Amino acid sequence: MSSKKAFGSKGLAVTIELLAVVTALFVAYSTFFPARTYTSNWDDAYAVLLSRDLVASLVASGDLYSYMSDEATMSDFFDTMFPESNYAFWYTMEGVKERIMVACDCTNEQITKLDAWADGLRMNDRDIDVFVCHAKLEEPDSVCMQGSDVLLIWGTQDLAEYEQGLVSYLTEDKGIVEIVDFPAGTSPDSTQQAIFGITDGGVYDGVQDVIHQPDSTDRLTYGPFKYFYNMPLTLYAPDSAALTECLVSMKGSFSHSIPGLPLWHDFWTCNGTYVFFDMNDDGVYVEADDVGPLSAGDNVTFGEHDFMLSYVDGSNKIRMSFPESADYKFMDFVQPPAGEPIFPDDGDITRILVQMDGAQPNPACGVIVNGPYGSRTAWIADIGRDGLESPEFLDDHKQLLLSMLVWSSSKIVGSETIPSIQEGRVSSYIDVSNIDVFEIHKYEIGVGSPY
Repeated sequence: MSSKKAFGSKGLAVTIELLAVVTALFVAYSTFFPARTYTSNWDDAYAVLLSRDLVASLVASGDLYSYMSDEATMSDFFDTMFPESNYAFWYTMEGVKERIMVACDCTNEQITKLDAWADGLRMNDRDIDVFVCHAKLEEPDSVCMQGSDVLLIWGTQDLAEYEQGLVSYLTEDKGIVEIVDFPAGTSPDSTQQAIFGITDGGVYDGVQDVIHQPDSTDRLTYGPFKYFYNMPLTLYAPDSAALTECLVSMKGSFSHSIPGLPLWHDFWTCNGTYVFFDMNDDGVYVEADDVGPLSAGDNVTFGEHDFMLSYVDGSNKIRMSFPESADYKFMDFVQPPAGEPIFPDDGDITRILVQMDGAQPNPACGVIVNGPYGSRTAWIADIGRDGLESPEFLDDHKQLLLSMLVWSSSKIVGSETIPSIQEGRVSSYIDVSNIDVFEIHKYEIGVGSPY
């Protein structure tokens, strides 16, 4: 019995020794002869090349902006280029959209007028379609509100009960513009202070309202300032005219607030190519008294300001750009002393775009901008308080309002959701335009593999 037990113990020891030797050999082999593996990262490289090729193809076609301004068009483009691809695609564009939807909590007359003023908007040699829909603050989930890029509130409203919805709207990169006066004894409510950064406390001093040039491109006012001066204003010539120099001539009018000059000036188009301006407001073109013929790119001087004729678009439409040669002054639309003078609630004068032209350190303001929740907002004194048909409601007021809407509108277009993917790569492209307005568009196209 004892011999069998000793033999079993000896066999176990041998087994353990063998296992130890095998383990040592395995460790030694792994140390001196390590396994080598190679990866090509071809999938990543292909995704990068594919996204770059997509961007390059759209740039070469000249359709980059128009394609990436519309999600349906881009989706069709991806499907056409890669009908059976195993890759997922997405994109974003940041810049002024090809179609701006304005949700307007306004009267029917205000909506009709705004729609007419924005008709024919053109910038940097491309058309901008502005669509105005009727919105109600109490219906934040309406198609108009949900699909809009900017909200315009025109007239007196108690905004306190809508504050949560307005804040939510701003966090989606959408802007809000309010046009309202504050009668004597009233002040902006807490919601207006939070969103627009305004309070009473300004001082009436001056005769006209001046738009100032910001001292830096980093200022909030730089955007609306840039659009006011450089975005062409569309003017129509609806009436037939007879100029001896022209086979086809149409007549329209242009109005402004320049001191010492008539508010309104007639103009005539000539053969869809040239324009003549009535400088003495007599309604008749006389070569010695008036200006013309002017073609696109020429200037016409009113007072101390040189306006540019940006486009001559056929016989019944021209586009004018405002001058940056001097601070532009409006007919007084800051509420007269019967109302409360408005000033930035934080005292930051760099947020003032339009103010009375006096010497007060806290002047009554006509336009104040703000940037809450990462978006853009603006308060404007009621430029239409005397009625939208008033002879003092002029083209420069319309230009100011359109500039505020374009500036504050959402600037992001893109895929509603990024596809569920394991890995992806993005190619970026920046395009700069400066025909009318210095404008930067940022594009990104992403390609990824779902597995």
